[in-house]
Amino acid sequence: MTETLTRALKWTLAAHHFPSEDGLERTLEFSPPWSAWVTLLLLLGAAFYIAAIYLRERPLRFSLFGVTLPLTLIRFLLVAARYALVLILLFMLYECALRPYRTDRPELAVLVDISQSMAHRDQIIEGKQSRAWIQRAVDAGFEKPSRLDLAKTFFLERDGQRLRQLADNYKLKVYFAGDSLRPVDIDQADLRNVLRDTDASDHSSRLGDNLHSVLQSQRGRSAAGVVMLSDGVTTEGLAIRDAAAYATQRHTPLFLVGLGSHQNPPDVIVSDMLADDVVFVHDILYFDVKVTAHGYEGREAEMQLRMQGRNEPLSQKMFRLDSDSASQRVRIPFQPTKKGNYEFVIESVPLVGEVTQENNRLTANVSVRDDKINVLLVQAYPNYEFRYLKNVLSRAEDSISLTTVLQDADFDYASVEDTAQRVVPLSRDELFRYDVLILGDADPAQLSATTQQNINDFVKDKGGGMIMVAGPKHTPSAYRDTPLADLFPMNLNTITVPRESDLREEGFRMRPTHLGLATPPLQLSSNPTESLQIWRNLPRLIWLLEASQWKPSVRVLTEHPHKTGYDGRNLPVILMHYVGAGKVVSHMTDETWRWRYRVGDVFFTRYWLQTVRYLSRSKLWGRDRAAELTTDRKIYQKGDAANFRIRFLDDRQAPSQDDGVSLVVKRHRGRQRQVQLHRSNRSRGVFEAVVTQLPEGKYHAWMTTPSLEGDAPSADFEIHSPLGEFARLAINADEMRQAAELSRGRFYTLANMERVLHDLPAGKSVRIESYGRHTLWNSWIIASLFVVILTGEWLLRKRAGLW
Repeated sequence: MTETLTRALKWTLAAHHFPSEDGLERTLEFSPPWSAWVTLLLLLGAAFYIAAIYLRERPLRFSLFGVTLPLTLIRFLLVAARYALVLILLFMLYECALRPYRTDRPELAVLVDISQSMAHRDQIIEGKQSRAWIQRAVDAGFEKPSRLDLAKTFFLERDGQRLRQLADNYKLKVYFAGDSLRPVDIDQADLRNVLRDTDASDHSSRLGDNLHSVLQSQRGRSAAGVVMLSDGVTTEGLAIRDAAAYATQRHTPLFLVGLGSHQNPPDVIVSDMLADDVVFVHDILYFDVKVTAHGYEGREAEMQLRMQGRNEPLSQKMFRLDSDSASQRVRIPFQPTKKGNYEFVIESVPLVGEVTQENNRLTANVSVRDDKINVLLVQAYPNYEFRYLKNVLSRAEDSISLTTVLQDADFDYASVEDTAQRVVPLSRDELFRYDVLILGDADPAQLSATTQQNINDFVKDKGGGMIMVAGPKHTPSAYRDTPLADLFPMNLNTITVPRESDLREEGFRMRPTHLGLATPPLQLSSNPTESLQIWRNLPRLIWLLEASQWKPSVRVLTEHPHKTGYDGRNLPVILMHYVGAGKVVSHMTDETWRWRYRVGDVFFTRYWLQTVRYLSRSKLWGRDRAAELTTDRKIYQKGDAANFRIRFLDDRQAPSQDDGVSLVVKRHRGRQRQVQLHRSNRSRGVFEAVVTQLPEGKYHAWMTTPSLEGDAPSADFEIHSPLGEFARLAINADEMRQAAELSRGRFYTLANMERVLHDLPAGKSVRIESYGRHTLWNSWIIASLFVVILTGEWLLRKRAGLW
């Protein structure tokens, strides 16, 4: 029954039984004697039967009380009267009754965000109507209105008219949302005072959690909706869209009012720093950070590196900021000259107008060591590359201990040369005392099978570094079908050794690849731009071994500028790849000595020393290391996911099970957590895992399964508190809009937030008390109506001449 029929029945049949008061809901109830389909069949059958009877009968007279009536009208009146009698009978059979309830107004929850970001005063407000709200806030007594002041103005202007209107139409519940959800349970007059005096001081925004809590508190009661005034930025807990999904289940629409500018205020954010934990003295140490700027597109900025506690910069770099909100990588170099453990600070110098400077800097702990590197240089004959390289490495006696083997030298050569040794060490233990092996154009016929296998194990098992220098006589063409063939980066059956007649005197300048420019050995200057310029101007080389088919895992560091292989790729000159636990750098030329032309040993020395140090990095971690554990960052913000990666330096030591690696993550003075890693699709020896919801603090992680000899691979990292409420200050309009649409509510901005009250649904009243059930089917009025209709039909039939 409709509400109109209910009111009519109440007025005609039972008005005197119920009190007259607001908040009274009246409901019709029926007790059907049979199923609804039986009633429908009866009504249809009665309709056809009654119509058929009166269509067959033909009235003799067509006047009623002296008025001539059309035949059709007479038939209609007779059919309607008979059908009304049938309906009254059904009404009585269904025992219709009226039940009244005392009701209360539907609830409406209003949330006001009081997190610190709501204290922000936006410098840019888009739209005429939005800017008008600033003036209205000033008129309401807020001199320099913040986002929270705009929310207060919405409720408090015109002496709290909107607040009174909401309180009149709904059972109003007001909450402050921030670190937690706090209900404001006071009368309306005091509520206006509390709103005016409230500050935006909460250190976090748990908007999704707060919305979810409000929705849970509505359980069992009718809610017209939830209104929230906020900038929509959630720093902890559930996202707003997650709470919206729960609101959809509860059939509660969300009406979200976004306060603030759609543009981020001017700010520069430095994050995601990458830097080596351990380096050698005189290594070039790179600090690589991600920079995100808002409002400074095209501006010049300066990145500085300094020691913690000191103001003078160790290094600085000017750079141009990319387009607004786009992230860019900035690299700043530093070459430590003394050993020790240092804490470095990398910081973007604050620009004019930045809203906060807390997110401009990061710190990193680096251990600088001066361990001596043991190098073995093997060559068949004394070419220029061998001579100049031996001189360079010999002069670096403070950091490098050099041993040379010249296979074709006289027998007495080893007795007169300090660094010389007659043969390559035969025993495995003796060979394994070296950190880097440089294999020039050496004759494999003078290397026993045992020695060759030991060299292979030196790289794969020990994790030693190796440099292979191609030459016209032996390397690498003579190493086919030897234990050392696997160490070369190319298929040895596809190489081409150039003939003297093919060589051109004009030569070529090798060109660093993008990957090569990011590799420490190729940094010929502390400034990356200057380093690239040096590479472009280095003296030309002439001899090049052509290798157009190299292994998939090989990284090309430098290439020929224009000569290509059969597949169209530029021919490689310097390559690097991992072999088991070690790294191998391969030179397709033995003419780097030509870089000395007119400049001496400057670039030649720098390249070779950096390459040797780079390949001996494993020495800094210990000789028995079989695997390494790394994290994608050293410092995380709370709520970030930490990515763990364990790489077995020798794939053969990796477990066969895809989930056969586990580690423990322990918080300093806190609990520890077991983490299962899974094999990566990229490599058999790589296992990865992602860990979330780690609380703030310092952490130490180490591998527990499988058990390896020596110290277990480990890593340290930190979880810091979030950057704060000011990490993002642009309104999160997209998420608020999606959440509102998902819950079938509405999203508003300053331009149209006055429509909130107009769009709120009436809601469903809450029944509090029942006044009892009053029967209507046996009312004397129903009986009288039945008699009147029956008598009227009889009189009409008589006047029409129907008996």
